[in-house]
Amino acid sequence: MMASGSNGSLGKRILVTGGSGFVGHPLVRFLKDQGYSVIAPTRRATALGEHLPGGIDACTDWGSFLHGVDCVVHCAGLAHAGEEVPFSAYDMINIQGTRKLAQDAVNAGVRRFVFLSSAKVNGESSPEGVPFDADDPVEPNGPYALSKYQAEQELLALAADKQIEVVILRPVLIYGEGVKANFLKLIKLASSGLPLPIGAIHNKRSFLYLENLLEFVELCIRHPRAANQRFMLSDGQDMSTAEMVGLMALSTGRRARVFWFPPAILSFAARLCGREAALSKFVGSLQVDIGKNHELLGWRPRISTSQGIVTTVRHHQVQGQA
Repeated sequence: MMASGSNGSLGKRILVTGGSGFVGHPLVRFLKDQGYSVIAPTRRATALGEHLPGGIDACTDWGSFLHGVDCVVHCAGLAHAGEEVPFSAYDMINIQGTRKLAQDAVNAGVRRFVFLSSAKVNGESSPEGVPFDADDPVEPNGPYALSKYQAEQELLALAADKQIEVVILRPVLIYGEGVKANFLKLIKLASSGLPLPIGAIHNKRSFLYLENLLEFVELCIRHPRAANQRFMLSDGQDMSTAEMVGLMALSTGRRARVFWFPPAILSFAARLCGREAALSKFVGSLQVDIGKNHELLGWRPRISTSQGIVTTVRHHQVQGQA
């Protein structure tokens, strides 16, 4: 980690949304360690008085939080909330809420807006051996991905009018300390000792360690060449599901019990149970190309997926014993 203030950050004021979330909370801490002045409004009042009444939508008044702000990092949003959630809910928060925040930022004279989008804007799965690139045609599938893409378009329209600089980040699945949802389920499954029928699955997936994300966000806040660019984000090391499960198991001191099972039958069984989409996320391929990040900004992820997984699993073990 860089020393505080060593990157010219001292005195720069940053607004972070989603400051109590999985990404936002450690990002606030990380930016403060780098010498930034950070404000992170939340719906619950804090000791610092950073209270954002109501939720994030087209009516949110951000004005009082944006005085003197140099850059907004927008992490908040409605994530995958299940198939029963209508698109209107994603529209209200992810599209209208983003548009309102960006317009308020323009009105306040904010220089740059960093937006946490999703690799799912490019598609649910990448063609075999052909990673998604940040400048590829998009194929958002489902309300979440579509809402993120439409929010990107709102921001790019402001950038095209030179009202504000915009940086769009499309991360793959983010994991790290405090991870929950499907990644945590996979850790528990890998450490259970149960035999898993994934020996015939030869997919490739990209993942993103939380600390790598934090460092890239900080770079995008200050790097002049990041302005009005899109970036895919990953650790730069792709793994099959079987490889990941094996590494997770070894991190807990176990050996993964993986056996060969016909993928076609596995897919058929998932379809019968209505879990085909969930299986696709588990055994499908989703790779991204992060070459642009190094070519344009000189950035390479500091922590590999192998290192990140071991650290994440061991942290989970410690937390489970606490």
